[in-house]
Amino acid sequence: MSPCQEPNIDTHYREPSLPNRPPAQAAGNRYPERDDYDRRDRDRRNDYAQTDSIRNTFVPAAAAPNDPEYATREEAEAAFAKLLKRTNVQADWSWEETMRTTIKDPQFRAIKDPKDRRAAWEKFRVEMQAADKEKEKERQAKLRQDFVNMLKSHPEIKHYTRWRTARPNIEGETIFRSASDDTERRQLFEEYIASLRKAKEEARIATERMAKTDLVNMLHTLKIEPYTRWSEARALIEGDTRYQQDDKFRSLPMHEVLIAYENHVKALERDFNDKRQLQKTQKTRRERTKREEFVGLLRVLRASGKFKAGMKWKELQPLIEDDTRYDTMLGQEGSTPLDLFWDMLEDLERDLKVKRNTVLDILDVRAIHDSLF
Repeated sequence: MSPCQEPNIDTHYREPSLPNRPPAQAAGNRYPERDDYDRRDRDRRNDYAQTDSIRNTFVPAAAAPNDPEYATREEAEAAFAKLLKRTNVQADWSWEETMRTTIKDPQFRAIKDPKDRRAAWEKFRVEMQAADKEKEKERQAKLRQDFVNMLKSHPEIKHYTRWRTARPNIEGETIFRSASDDTERRQLFEEYIASLRKAKEEARIATERMAKTDLVNMLHTLKIEPYTRWSEARALIEGDTRYQQDDKFRSLPMHEVLIAYENHVKALERDFNDKRQLQKTQKTRRERTKREEFVGLLRVLRASGKFKAGMKWKELQPLIEDDTRYDTMLGQEGSTPLDLFWDMLEDLERDLKVKRNTVLDILDVRAIHDSLF
């Protein structure tokens, strides 16, 4: 019989009747006792074989007159499920335990096929397990909220409180006794402590971030230069009334103050270097403009014939000493008025030499022409 089948049939068998033994043949047999023994042994084996065959023959019992009948399979499954609920069948029961509890009820045979009956039981068990999980989830959610509210009503419980310290203070609460066991209570307590630690850490980070922002703003108002030392800057920071009176600066570690100072000094150095580079560029541009203006003055004098080849600086100086283009050149870096004078004089002598060579070449050509003709 299959393990999924229930013993719902009756088995009947008949005791075998031993056949009458034939009389011994006296005539023509030399060993009559031996023949009788062989015949009795053979008859005995045949009787045992017939008995086993009869015992292994099952005769199904007739259907009980009170077995329920349903028009559809859905109605039969619903009746079977109702039976399981009525007999308080649990989701963790085995099929054998379910059979022992429900087999005597007529509704057990609402589903005729044993395989379909067990399949319906499996479906009922799965649905019941899902419902139990959902109920347990709802119970834990409500218990967790009530347990947290209960713990919040005890201000002595902090983010550093341990279970063995808090337990005597809360074990008299009704919500404390609502938990299934001490393991669940401790788990809920640890979750609450973890949330307190997380909130504490988040508040610390937010306060530290705000303190850093205010410290940076305060550094801009202090007299700190790019060359100010840390010891001097620290004295200025700690001596400020805002730093002394604001509690959020007390939670700020000193190394964070040092980092803020270093970043501020680096920013001051960048601004200082940018300004110096800009000033240098502007100064170079102004000096180049002044040199170009002085060169223009020399060209005017050259064009007017006052600047001549072989001219000395002492001869030129009286001509330009009252000109602003000469005065602005004095004292600046780079080429001086004297350097530009020598450059202009060399250029003039170079032009004069080119013209002289051109004239000499023309005279040479003319002399050759006169000698030939």
